[in-house]
Amino acid sequence: VVEGIDLGTMLERRFTLGGVEFEGTGEARPCHWMNGVVAPGAEDWLMGQGGLRAKVLSDGELAVGPVSVWLAQEVA
Repeated sequence: VVEGIDLGTMLERRFTLGGVEFEGTGEARPCHWMNGVVAPGAEDWLMGQGGLRAKVLSDGELAVGPVSVWLAQEVA
């Protein structure tokens, strides 16, 4: 979970988050299965609060707390 980052800018781009490299591959929107997995009404409650699907490109360790984010050029 992250906050204060525009995830849309990471779509189809490589980026590092806390030293781990990723590639943003698609948008992740809240969907109906969340109602069964999280709680009834979760999909509606999370509407507009989607995420980003990303491919992990390097090893590393992510931790709780502030981290640096570096955004690379768009993936060709």
